[in-house]
Amino acid sequence: MATFDQSIVSVSGRLSHDWDFTFYKNNGEIANRVRAELGPALKEIRIDKDGDLDIDVIEHGDFIATPSAVIAVGWLTNSKALSAQQEIEPQGSPKTGQ
Repeated sequence: MATFDQSIVSVSGRLSHDWDFTFYKNNGEIANRVRAELGPALKEIRIDKDGDLDIDVIEHGDFIATPSAVIAVGWLTNSKALSAQQEIEPQGSPKTGQ
């Protein structure tokens, strides 16, 4: 029987932002930039019937990008990984030099 630390959990979340009025006009260009940024970690990216981006990542889960949010869906992990300290480095930070 699995211990609590080995329990599999699915994590989802939503990062909301101001409405991007140019999103639907530029969603193809945005998809190409996401494709270039993720490289081999990207499984598939497509523009759905609403014009939103549906992004499948190989190791984690899926993302949906809309004009007002980025939604992470179905990230599978275990309880121990959730309790471990994680460092998130913002894009364009001094560490990356971008």
